Amino acid sequence: MLGKTRPRADRTGGTPSDTAFCSGRLASLLRDIKDLTGFPICVHDLSGFTRAGGKSVLRRGQAMHSSPFCMYVKSSPAGEKACIECDMHGGNAAAFRARGPVVRRCHAGLVEVIVPIMCGSRHLGTIFAGQARPAGKEDDAGPELRSLAALGLDPGRAAELFARAPAASRRDLQKLGRVLAAVARRTADEYECVEMGKIEAEERSAPMRSVLRFLRDRLDRPPRLEDAAAAAYLSPSRFSHLFSETMGVSFRKYMLRLRIERAKFFLASTRAPVGEIAAKCGFQDPNYFSKLFRREVGATPTEFREREAAPPMRV
Repeated sequence: MLGKTRPRADRTGGTPSDTAFCSGRLASLLRDIKDLTGFPICVHDLSGFTRAGGKSVLRRGQAMHSSPFCMYVKSSPAGEKACIECDMHGGNAAAFRARGPVVRRCHAGLVEVIVPIMCGSRHLGTIFAGQARPAGKEDDAGPELRSLAALGLDPGRAAELFARAPAASRRDLQKLGRVLAAVARRTADEYECVEMGKIEAEERSAPMRSVLRFLRDRLDRPPRLEDAAAAAYLSPSRFSHLFSETMGVSFRKYMLRLRIERAKFFLASTRAPVGEIAAKCGFQDPNYFSKLFRREVGATPTEFREREAAPPMRV
């Protein structure tokens, strides 16, 4: 019912070639949308879904904000730190909370729409599009531009590059957000099929996709194997066998992986206490959570948060 034996999954959930196929199509779609609209578009990969064989399949400029204005702001250490705080923490967290398109203004004055790529309750990544100059007199970005002096930047040079950015109204970005939301849904659906090694037989993977959604939507109260089996209309023993055969990992290990991945996202994108994050991921004992997290990740939750708070990458 749930399918035949699948290729062994890598740490991102699918086989390397299929994961690359999935994110490669996303890269092509985003390039086409950029060519049609003139708005820069990039993706923050929070789960490794755009990587295969240790390399990203995104095109040049698609893994970070790379407009001339953005690159100038990030040319100073203080500016880069502000961008990381604004995007990696503020933007990704806002997209996760909204579960849909959000129009916002960045710390430097540009406007953009951010769209989460959600696979159930798992946040695979976020699409950032626009990085545009606000259209309309009511959207004057003067205060933000003047504040850049405190980041070690020349406000005059910043204003010059700012003026070269494409202009966009809030309505323009809302329309773009609806298009990108459809792209994000399709990408998540494809990724879900990749996780099961059944992108070529989607109609047979529907039962397992339903079970995976059931599991991901209940990570704060992790279902037992018996609950998941009931959701699949199978006996626990039959479900356990088919789950391991289809997913390449036991039900218990798969659930732990999902919960740890969700914890990693909350640690990297929020300032919530470790105990609160543990509870959101279904761990009632923070000490037990920290022990498991260290075993699986190689660092304590606090060490992981400190390491990911300022990642060695431009955003």
